[in-house]
Amino acid sequence: KLVSEDSLFFIPSHIKVLYVPHTPLFIHGSLYENLIYGVSKKGRDDSMDRVLNICERLMLAPVVLNEIMKRNVIERDWSSKLSSTQCQALLLARAFIANPELMCLEKPTEQFPKDQAENI
Repeated sequence: KLVSEDSLFFIPSHIKVLYVPHTPLFIHGSLYENLIYGVSKKGRDDSMDRVLNICERLMLAPVVLNEIMKRNVIERDWSSKLSSTQCQALLLARAFIANPELMCLEKPTEQFPKDQAENI
């Protein structure tokens, strides 16, 4: 625990760190491309089964899972097509798919109902 809000801490450069913002950020492309965006190509595990497994564990609705499987559906603004809860779940899924050693999460479950937030 940090001593004060003004405290700084050091993270060695060899540690893979991922920041997950509160505001959803999507690239132009399919949901699948958005979920694997930024995943290192070396040792990459971006199989559809793994992606769907992570998304199911975050309790994404079947309609969203179906959109993920449609690799050819390209959208400019997924955040306007999905609920805020779905967007936040997809941001968390992207983080888990990237498999960093350290995640910095900004209000990761704020958009979820209380019971779902506790499960996550």
